[in-house]
Amino acid sequence: MKVLHISTYGSGGGGIAAFRLHNALLNVGIESKYLCLENPPKGENIHTVPSFKLTPSQYILRKLGLYKTEIDKNIKLINGLKGTYVFFSFPYTNYDLSTHPLVQEADIINLHWVANFLDYRFFSKTNKKIVWTLHDMNPFQGGFHYHDEVLDNNVAFGELEKKLTDIKVNNIKQCHNLEVITLCNWMKKESSNSEAFSNRKHNLIPNSLDISKFKIYPKELARQVFDLPQDKIILLFVSESLNSKRKGMDLLLNALSAVDDSKNICLATIGNSNQKIESKFETINLGNISDERALGLLYASADAYILSSREDNLPNVMLESLACGTPVISTPVGGMLDVIKSGFNGILAKEVSAEGIREAIEAFIKTKDVFSREKIRQFAIDNFSPEIQAKKYIEVYENLMNKY
Repeated sequence: MKVLHISTYGSGGGGIAAFRLHNALLNVGIESKYLCLENPPKGENIHTVPSFKLTPSQYILRKLGLYKTEIDKNIKLINGLKGTYVFFSFPYTNYDLSTHPLVQEADIINLHWVANFLDYRFFSKTNKKIVWTLHDMNPFQGGFHYHDEVLDNNVAFGELEKKLTDIKVNNIKQCHNLEVITLCNWMKKESSNSEAFSNRKHNLIPNSLDISKFKIYPKELARQVFDLPQDKIILLFVSESLNSKRKGMDLLLNALSAVDDSKNICLATIGNSNQKIESKFETINLGNISDERALGLLYASADAYILSSREDNLPNVMLESLACGTPVISTPVGGMLDVIKSGFNGILAKEVSAEGIREAIEAFIKTKDVFSREKIRQFAIDNFSPEIQAKKYIEVYENLMNKY
């Protein structure tokens, strides 16, 4: 069985999750390949698609206004619309993946995060068996990637969002051999209720991670490596953009400011930020860190990992923290509802608010000595090991091969 994973990027949450699945399948003998547009990961059977370039004749016609690329058309659609969002993508792109040799030879196409890479006309051009792993809500929405962004921007973007959603729905209907994989029950419910996937079979399979890289390290040693304070409660927060509204850094900062004795807390962050954090508690930004062993040390250095998201799927960072034996303090959203058991592997806030997060942090501080790093890590091994994920995916692939 030949499996091809397609992802826009080899980096980012979806790209990393796809790469881990690809390796998990290789390790159990499945012929797996990985195709992306940008930032390819280092590994076996990794392939990229060259960036779109105009031919000389197309370039001249474009200059004369007689030819428009899909990007040109997309820019025209969104021109003048103002809103707050992390990413907005389109169903039509400059890439026709249906003719790619790796697509042609594959038995199973496993789509991942494919925004602005996959052209949705793909579904009417191929009869391949398709599995779509949902890393966010964009496949069944218009241009936005999470529901809250639709709500935040529905005045300016409402008509366009509806138009793009209809385009996706009509193209997906052309494919009769597609099944959906979700990472958590929340996404499964949202996808099952969507117009695009309401009549598709849904399978629930969480992401996996490399248990050998994310493991328990001595806390004192880990703090020495990154020059972190030994005498404070360290809370770790990781996000590609620390300013992302969806990730809730603003909620977290407000919560920490209200925590009793916050001077004994140090907030360590990893990610990009265009603003300086001013607070009465210590903050340390460690910049961007992608090396998994270094990240493992950082999780081990923390007393707890913080997820203050307003909306989320099944963040890799949560699984990584648990594999390192570090408990997770989280808002009650998305895959965190499936995974976090208060008092065992973390604390689940009662609500998505600064006050809810503050109460959860204070509850953790009062009970932090009851958490067993060994038991938390064992929970991660039992639920998110690559072997477990590979077995479940193979079952989906085989059923799909036999069904259609």
